[in-house]
Amino acid sequence: FMRCRAFTLIEIMVVVAIIAVLSAMIAPSLMGSSQQATLRSETQRLYDTARYVQRMAVVRQRTIRLVLNPEDPEHDGRSSYHLELATTSLDEPEAYHRVNSGSVKPVVLHESVKLVDIKLDAGEFEGFGDEIALRFFPDGSADGAVIQIGDDQRVRSIIVEPTTGRVESIPRRVDVMPGLREDLDA
Repeated sequence: FMRCRAFTLIEIMVVVAIIAVLSAMIAPSLMGSSQQATLRSETQRLYDTARYVQRMAVVRQRTIRLVLNPEDPEHDGRSSYHLELATTSLDEPEAYHRVNSGSVKPVVLHESVKLVDIKLDAGEFEGFGDEIALRFFPDGSADGAVIQIGDDQRVRSIIVEPTTGRVESIPRRVDVMPGLREDLDA
C-alpha cells in the first residue's frame, strides 16, 4: 500500500523562519508606502483647498483667508487649517468669519503629518497667535507663500505665487519664496 510522506518539524520550522525573515524585510517598505501615501493625500487635500480658495475669492469678489495652524491646541497640537471669508471690503481681522460648513470644512491633518514650516511674503504677513493667514484676493492674486507639509521622513511643498495666486504642489522641500522663483512653469 502507499506511504504518505509528511513534513518533519524541522522542515516546517525552516519554512516559518524563511517567511518571518521575508516579512521582516517587506514590512518596513509597506509601512513607508502607507506613510508616504498619507503625506501625499494630505498634501493633495491642502493643495486642492488652496486652489479652490483662489477661485472662490475671484467668483465671490471677496478676500478669503486660508488660516493655517501648525500646532492647534484644540486638536491636541495636530496641524489644522480652515477658511475665513471677508464680510466687508475692509481687510481687518474682525471683518472675517470662519467657514464651518459647505464644500470646504475645517481640516485637521492626520496625526503622522504636520505643517512643518510656513513662509509668507514678509510684506504681507498676517498672523495672530499661532495661526497664520494666507489671503487670496478678488483679483486672483494672493499672499506669496511656501507651505512645507511633512512627516518624520519626507517634506512636500505647496507654493502660492503672489501675482497670479497660482498654487503648485512640489514633492520636495522648497525654501525660495514664490516672488523670487523663476521656474514656476518649468
